[in-house]
Amino acid sequence: PTPVETVVVEGAAAITNRFVPVTPTRVLDTRVGVGAPVGPVAPGASLLLRIVGSAAPVPAGATAVVLNLTVTEPRGQTFVTVHPDGEPLPTASSLNIDYAGQTVANLVTARLGGGAVRIYSQTATHLVADVAGYYVPSTSSAGGRFVPTTPTRLLDTRSGPGRTGALGAGGSLDLRSE
Repeated sequence: PTPVETVVVEGAAAITNRFVPVTPTRVLDTRVGVGAPVGPVAPGASLLLRIVGSAAPVPAGATAVVLNLTVTEPRGQTFVTVHPDGEPLPTASSLNIDYAGQTVANLVTARLGGGAVRIYSQTATHLVADVAGYYVPSTSSAGGRFVPTTPTRLLDTRSGPGRTGALGAGGSLDLRSE
């Protein structure tokens, strides 16, 4: 497929980047020792996942990575957060787990810090990650734009912001009108 060009804004400076999709490549599986030792991530710990220079098809100079991240066999309710290596843990999660033993996946885009990301888990759990693509600097943004922002909760039906109260079975919600 043709790469999609995007714009990433970091601070006040705009940097143009291009998304490059790849055939999914497994870079982490703590169940079998791919990308990390065998065994669940310890509770309250961050796992360093080197993307550039690993088995991932991500070249030096990549600015961000797109991962299909799966949490499996968690010891209890937890959240997992992916963030650039070298930066503090943000206040937003990448995945939320409701109960022990649940398996949940999510597509996550994260900036790279020194060619790596950190994956934090609140509770002991196994992690699996596949690279689905990456961003590299580009001279054009004609194909589209991607502008990351600081994660902000737009809706929490438990207590706000936005609409509160359970959404009925088969229901839908238009966030533009909330």
